Amino acid sequence: MPDPDAAPAELAPDARDFGHMANVPSGNVQRVLDLSVGHLPRVDRDWLERVRKTGDAWPPALCLAGANGWLFSVVPDLALDLSDHLVALPAILARAWALGCDYVILDSDGPVDEVLPFFEED
Repeated sequence: MPDPDAAPAELAPDARDFGHMANVPSGNVQRVLDLSVGHLPRVDRDWLERVRKTGDAWPPALCLAGANGWLFSVVPDLALDLSDHLVALPAILARAWALGCDYVILDSDGPVDEVLPFFEED
């Protein structure tokens, strides 16, 4: 019976040595801004829930929700579009864009960013 831990013959020389991969650039690595949900007041949280449920955002944005927060894509034009009726989300998007992030995670256990407002809500 063949050894299940053995590497296939064509991969054997490098199969267990991944160090060579660190020097190879990849175009599919994206940055994420990780924040506490405390950076969002209720009105912004309600908007994210509506977008997640309906997909109704302009410009379109990916928005996923979990038990403890949201993951959403950073769309530069969305920050401008939201600035008239949301409190903190436009600043979060602008901060993420300025830092070169493609996504934002707002999590109940996420860190606080001293540059952004923090809301002591539920």
